[in-house]
Amino acid sequence: MNPGTMNIVAQNSGDLSQAGAKNSAMSDILVVEDNDVSLKFIANLLERAGYSFTVSTNGADAVEKLDRGTFKLVLMDMLMPIMNGFDATVCIRKNPRLKTLPVVALTSLADEEAHCLSVGCDAVIVKPFSKDRVLDVISKMVPKDREKQAAKNSPAMVGASR
Repeated sequence: MNPGTMNIVAQNSGDLSQAGAKNSAMSDILVVEDNDVSLKFIANLLERAGYSFTVSTNGADAVEKLDRGTFKLVLMDMLMPIMNGFDATVCIRKNPRLKTLPVVALTSLADEEAHCLSVGCDAVIVKPFSKDRVLDVISKMVPKDREKQAAKNSPAMVGASR
């Protein structure tokens, strides 16, 4: 495991712990954040909302994880060491497999929204962010599996599949 990486597993107790390098389930979201306070806030929020997630603490590691794994969304801090979120997003957009992967910028720079969008971010959330704003943006881009399963099992969908 790279030094800038940790796989986070949501525990029922609400605590976060570092998981082993083996992670068999696909995570819904790759959280790229180097600030511990922001990371704990996001992790708690995602856990309570029922999303699975993996954490990376810099852009270079995030690009590496995206090359190896499958995610439905990236929450990308824009100011980090090693590789910032702007450069990481450019790398993501250059990869044909990741070209349409939603990337949401997390930034403390309110005046950087246009720059975030210009490098390929699909949405921008300015820090300090509210739980409602984060969940609203995520839910528009990544429906939770149980919502998809409910839609799949609805009478209209069941009849349509026959």
